[in-house]
This record gives sequence, C-alpha cells and structure tokens, in this order.
Amino acid sequence: MTRTGFRVASEESLKFWQHRFAMLGIRHENIAEQAGWMTLPFEDHEGQRLALVADNAGEAHAWSESPVPAEHQIRGLGP
Repeated sequence: MTRTGFRVASEESLKFWQHRFAMLGIRHENIAEQAGWMTLPFEDHEGQRLALVADNAGEAHAWSESPVPAEHQIRGLGP
C-alpha cells in the first residue's frame, strides 16, 4: 500500500479540501484522475501519504460538531 484513501462526496469536495490544505500549509498535490477516480493526494505532518477520493457511494453520517461543512466531510475509507 502506498497511500491511504478517504472518500468524499464529489470533485467539489476535493476543491474545498485543496483550498483548505493551502490555507493550512498542508502538503498536497493537484487534483487528478488516478485509476479512474478523481483524487487529491496529500501528506500529514509526519509525512504519511494520504488521498481524498471523490466517491459518493454508500451511506454517510455527517458530524454536526465538525468545522467542515457536511457536504465536504470525509465519508469513510476510499478505494
């Protein structure tokens, strides 16, 4: 495994996160298609390789206390 993926609802969510990462100084790449999925690769502060993947499949349960709007929250582990 080279990267852990997390599902978000849409490409608009990827754009939301790309902007948020830029504002917070989080290392990230550009949104791009990888293996048929629109993906936003990034790294956490320890250098762990992660990605957000636009995949609206399955149920999602938004956390009401999150600073992230419900439509852009992480929905679960991704492909």
